[in-house]
Amino acid sequence: MNYVHGGDVYRRAVDLDYSVNINPLGMPPRACQAAKHGVDQSTAYPDWKVEKLRDAVVSFLNRKFAVVVSSAGANADIGVPSAGMRTDDMAAGASTCAAGTGPVLGGIETHEACAVAPEWISFGNGAADLIYRLMQVLRPQQVVVAAPAFAEYSVAAERVGAQVVPVYLSEADDFSFTPAVEAAFIQAIERAPSGSAVFLCNPNNPDGNVIRAEVLQRIAAVCEAHHSWLLVDECFLPFLRSDDSTHSSGGQEAGEREAQMPKPISFDDSPHAAATHFSNVEHALRPNELECSMVPSLRAFEHLVILRAFTKIYGMPGLRLGYMLTATQALTDAVRATMTPWEINLPAQLAGVAALEETEFVEKTRALIRAERAFLVQTLPTLPYVEKVYVPVSDANFILFRTALTQPDCPDGRVRKPELKSESDPCVSENRTVFTSHSVDLKALLLDRGVLIRACGNYEGLDARYYRICVRTHEENLELIQRWRAL
Repeated sequence: MNYVHGGDVYRRAVDLDYSVNINPLGMPPRACQAAKHGVDQSTAYPDWKVEKLRDAVVSFLNRKFAVVVSSAGANADIGVPSAGMRTDDMAAGASTCAAGTGPVLGGIETHEACAVAPEWISFGNGAADLIYRLMQVLRPQQVVVAAPAFAEYSVAAERVGAQVVPVYLSEADDFSFTPAVEAAFIQAIERAPSGSAVFLCNPNNPDGNVIRAEVLQRIAAVCEAHHSWLLVDECFLPFLRSDDSTHSSGGQEAGEREAQMPKPISFDDSPHAAATHFSNVEHALRPNELECSMVPSLRAFEHLVILRAFTKIYGMPGLRLGYMLTATQALTDAVRATMTPWEINLPAQLAGVAALEETEFVEKTRALIRAERAFLVQTLPTLPYVEKVYVPVSDANFILFRTALTQPDCPDGRVRKPELKSESDPCVSENRTVFTSHSVDLKALLLDRGVLIRACGNYEGLDARYYRICVRTHEENLELIQRWRAL
């Protein structure tokens, strides 16, 4: 296996891991305790139905995402295009999700319905596990992906013989999902054979750009018309603010009371001080989770699949826990049929249930990311080798940047090695890190100082100049900057 992802700290001396986009606060305390309790209880087999976790996830999502439907069954509040409407309950259990009669809108009686039914959920060992299982079940002829995007979409597709069709995001537009990109996706879907698939990551990895739900709904409607599957990866979406997060206690604790756009903190300030201060007005302009999630659209689109995970927002990648949502029961059944009876271990199941109750922990995380992301965005351009930082309107917990091309002359402290001399005339440091006129191996340079970052040269549409770092605590970010400046 050619491992190209971050997080490989087992064969390297790493003090600061900036290569993985995990919650900087780690695992919620109650989730950690629950996982330990699961280890104590692991003399028993885990629940093969995953019932407690299933019910907890369904309840959590239904509290977060409300759906108003008319008496005819049409979705009334999410702006789904009429071409994508479904007037039937397309999965068993959907009709039992109604929560009572609501007001009359335009002469049509409405009621609030659950966004998710228990039958719509399947668990896997992380979202990546489910990506591969979906490809095994769907066997699409073509898979349309954004470029750059998470590599496993293409790898999983190619493994089942699918042709990968990349839609390139423009570096000139900071890799954002522009109307031109939307049009290119729609054109690719219309040209693809029936039964093809489309992967979209929201926010996109590695650039952090978000896609609003109304854009995804338009793409979903085209997928419905052409009988193609829309697979939306929402693993990073919980880092976006909730509707009321600007008023939460977590935000106050992160030092966000002052109404000013980001104010840099001095490196001499207390390491416990907030890195930046934002106005709530500015923060409100950024898309929130509800404005971007497709969860409320599940009952409207037969060919919609959503992927979510506990890995990122709850800081538990080692436990491997993710889930997929679809209102198409046949797909749910087919994916489950690829699994063993005891797919999800007991520590992961119990930790997942406990994590979903950690509302305040998540709000504190969002506030921290909000402040520290701005701090890093301000600071990165001042660091050695950084040429450009990509700053989308997003609260994603990672940042993409590009390094400058180095000059043929060796940097201070490096020497030319005659035996390595080539057209690019490389220079090397004492540990043989190569400098060329094309790019610098920033990952190797920082690894020499105990810092691991994500090299993004393997992403389609990027090259060796591109890197990504995650957002960590202020103390860690200051340490990163100190070591980086010493290069």
